[in-house]
Amino acid sequence: MRVWRERIWLLLLFNLGGDQGDNHADTALFYFSGHGLYDDNRSGYLATSDVNPDEEKWGYLLRDLRELVQSSPVRRQIIWLDCCHSGSLLAINQANPGEKAGYSRCFIASAREFELAYELTSGEHGVLTDALLKGLNPDRLPGQWISTLSLSAYIDDYMKSKGQTYPQLG
Repeated sequence: MRVWRERIWLLLLFNLGGDQGDNHADTALFYFSGHGLYDDNRSGYLATSDVNPDEEKWGYLLRDLRELVQSSPVRRQIIWLDCCHSGSLLAINQANPGEKAGYSRCFIASAREFELAYELTSGEHGVLTDALLKGLNPDRLPGQWISTLSLSAYIDDYMKSKGQTYPQLG
């Protein structure tokens, strides 16, 4: 039952109001921090509560999330994935919303499709989550809005500063 709730939540997130004509959410944020898996067919998954690779239960296929995002009526989509193999979501030629005026997407993934993501040595949370938390801190830019561009730039600098510690950043 829990797995279906996870999947229904994803569907609701990116199809908010899709059946109500032009009345749907303008912005959606999807954040996942947890485990990511990569199967023998080179597909990436978000580990859901029913994961058991021995039984061929891999979790939520990132390709399905990408297709959900592409077909969503939500005009501004923000997706942050802090898990191994999170780059499986990104297919550069498919990530761009194209010439649709007023549409934008911000993808931030902690690892490429074939890479592991890393957590802080404290085990508190992932390195990308740490960068997000610090980048979103309103004290970092007092009196200013934090945009996806300023946040992305901060995360890029943060990850470069951690490059000696976490091998995928080197």
